[in-house]
Amino acid sequence: MFAFFIIVSSLLACVFFGAARLYVKSLTQDFFSHELKRNAAAITPFIAECIEKSNRAALSALVEEAAQNFNNRITLIAPDGAVIADSQNESSSMSNHAGRDEVKAVLEGAPFAVSVRYSSTLGENMLYAAVPVSKNFVLRLSMPLKSVNFLARQTLKNIFIIFLASIAVSFLAIYFISRKPVLGIVSLSAAASKIANGDFKAKAEVLSSDEIGALAVSFNKMSDEIDALFKGINDSKNTLDKVLASVSDGILLTDKNGKIILANGAFQKNFRGAAKGRYVWEFLRDKNFEDALKNASSQELYGEIEIENFGAKNVVFSYTISKIKSENNIVVEDSFVILLKDITKIKQLDNLKKEFVVNASHELKTPVTSIAGFAELLETKNLTKEDARYVEIIKKQSERLTNIVNDLLSLSALESVKEIVQKEIDIANVINDAANFYKKKAAQKGLQIEVFTPENLKKIYANEFNIEQLFINLIDNAVRYTDRGNISIRAKNIDGGFVEISVSDTGIGIPQRCLERIFERFYVADKARSKKSGGTGLGLAIVKHILNANNGSISVESKEGAGSTFTVRLPAII
Repeated sequence: MFAFFIIVSSLLACVFFGAARLYVKSLTQDFFSHELKRNAAAITPFIAECIEKSNRAALSALVEEAAQNFNNRITLIAPDGAVIADSQNESSSMSNHAGRDEVKAVLEGAPFAVSVRYSSTLGENMLYAAVPVSKNFVLRLSMPLKSVNFLARQTLKNIFIIFLASIAVSFLAIYFISRKPVLGIVSLSAAASKIANGDFKAKAEVLSSDEIGALAVSFNKMSDEIDALFKGINDSKNTLDKVLASVSDGILLTDKNGKIILANGAFQKNFRGAAKGRYVWEFLRDKNFEDALKNASSQELYGEIEIENFGAKNVVFSYTISKIKSENNIVVEDSFVILLKDITKIKQLDNLKKEFVVNASHELKTPVTSIAGFAELLETKNLTKEDARYVEIIKKQSERLTNIVNDLLSLSALESVKEIVQKEIDIANVINDAANFYKKKAAQKGLQIEVFTPENLKKIYANEFNIEQLFINLIDNAVRYTDRGNISIRAKNIDGGFVEISVSDTGIGIPQRCLERIFERFYVADKARSKKSGGTGLGLAIVKHILNANNGSISVESKEGAGSTFTVRLPAII
């Protein structure tokens, strides 16, 4: 700041002294010019008197005496330019002065004329002043210019001394006035530098109560807030690190290219070497997983990865991929969170359960078939009415058990098939075939099945047997739980590239409390009615499984005593 002030002051001083020099020189010349004019005015009456008397000797004496009194050179010039008298030279030896600037101006009528020029007679620069006298005579007074310049230099010297004294006083005043603000700014700068280097406890010294002092107080408050903020951030980070370290599931944060940004301890334990900067593909090589990560959007994606020879055994992980969202629930495009869970034991238990179900179903199938056969054989015998009723009960229960076994085997077959053979299917034909299969059974109960399919109904790409089984189960439920009225099946194309099929009945309906659980295995809303009608509780579970395998969905609307509507959506071929 002081260096800047010195530079500016120096420039101003140069400009000031340049202007002062010109001004003082001009002012000094003006002063001596008017001094010469006053001196000329003082002797002009006496010169005029001598000219009137034509007393040349008196003129010469008067000029010499006045020159000594005024310390000026005095020259009297005739109208023709001839020198009549001069205080320093013989007038007869002097050249004609009609051409001199000051003389010429007065002869032409000027009341006063001044000029500065070199005098060849005296050999130096002179200041000349001329005034008119009677009968067109010219009286000229002059003095050496060095006298004028000497006074100008002395004046300029005094001005310079006064200027330097003023500058010194200004410097001292500025120093003492700005000392506290400058020290305050220096303190603020030092504190800001410390904060920039991570020392959030740094404080600025409050040296005054002016604006700089108020700024220092505000700065210190800001420093306290920043320190508290970073302490909170560090506490949150430490808490998050502890949580991530204690979670048994692998957690991974990656960018959009699969580069690891963060990996918790559980993930690093399973995949040694998984560190920031490496790619997730180096540890999880699975095409479905790679596709899921590339196609991840605002919706979470789920899947499973089976890794062979993982620590001398096969391991199955389930994964969840989701994009990071901001506080405003806005998706951050460039980062993903991957949750990896070891479900090997769960899969093993699930496989054991499936194997048990399959084995038990197969083992039950033979004795159940035998029981049904013997029940039919007994019906051919001459039985009493009571015995015939018992045989009928055995026959119905064996049929129900057979249906359960068959549904269990169907569900198990659906779950065990990894790759389903799919093809282009005309969904209208599948619906009509399923409806025709149940029309006779419906007619026996006095029910009518109506099918409405538009001619432009789009086709789907799926396994035809599974889709047919899906609608058989839905229509079977509608017929089983409807005693009067009708069953309608409507299909249509909807926006988003889907085909929507609804199966509606006028049956007993489903209680609202049961709607969330009807797709669970063996769940039956009306157990007494289900046993009576031969229901297994597996039909809707099979429907749900088929839809999941074909990227479809199902919803249900029902009112107890007024019927139900099941709505299926399947992706159409566009």
